[in-house]
Amino acid sequence: PSPLAALADSQAQLALEQALAALPAPAREVALLVGVEGLTPTEVAEILGCRADAVRQRLARALAQLAEALGEHAPAAWRTP
Repeated sequence: PSPLAALADSQAQLALEQALAALPAPAREVALLVGVEGLTPTEVAEILGCRADAVRQRLARALAQLAEALGEHAPAAWRTP
């Protein structure tokens, strides 16, 4: 990639890391388990000892907060209509 593209990528990475760090711990935990580890809400619920619908609610809130923090750089799937 060009130096400009590499800079944009590093800035986006930093913004995502900062947005994740700003999430409350339960939301961050769910976001990372689903988004990074690729687990389903049901699998996460088993790990955390809670209900799958609670995991889905935490995930929805986490994605909304990440979308707000990242603004136009957030994936469209994270933004609420």
